[in-house]
Amino acid sequence: ASDRKYLDLQQQYSNLPPAVKQHTDLIFMNAAMYLCICDYLPKEDAYKIMEDATVKYAMPIGKLLDKATRLPGMPRLFMKVFQKMLLTSFNEEAGFTSTYHTMTDTAISVDITACPYQKYFTAAGCPELCKGACMSDDACYGHMKRIEFKRTQTLGRGGEFCDFRFRVK
Repeated sequence: ASDRKYLDLQQQYSNLPPAVKQHTDLIFMNAAMYLCICDYLPKEDAYKIMEDATVKYAMPIGKLLDKATRLPGMPRLFMKVFQKMLLTSFNEEAGFTSTYHTMTDTAISVDITACPYQKYFTAAGCPELCKGACMSDDACYGHMKRIEFKRTQTLGRGGEFCDFRFRVK
């Protein structure tokens, strides 16, 4: 059943640019699984399953990033790589609208005011799953000892934007 829902979403949005599709593949897979779980469980239980899976997937990445950024020179390299990722994979071509405030080798400050996760989770009928995407950022970046990650709001949690604030400690 989730395969059918996934394929239906893929077909419905088959004309998306490749840069957007790199995000919607994951969005539609998660939406399809969630909607199928909702066929059998209350929505709150289905959401909890998806939330737990998101954290379980993201935490090992966060632990790896923490270990890597403890090595000499790695915090600044992380900042450079993250900036490149923002500019190449999380740009307007990929469906993001961002305001860049600071982009240095010791600090990043960017606000994302539109993103495909919010747009396509909403289009798929499960806007609440966008919170999980935001949660994965927290799990990936929020536990690094040598780089501070701050966030005051996200689109998925009802904010006006997603703020990403990184600072080398």
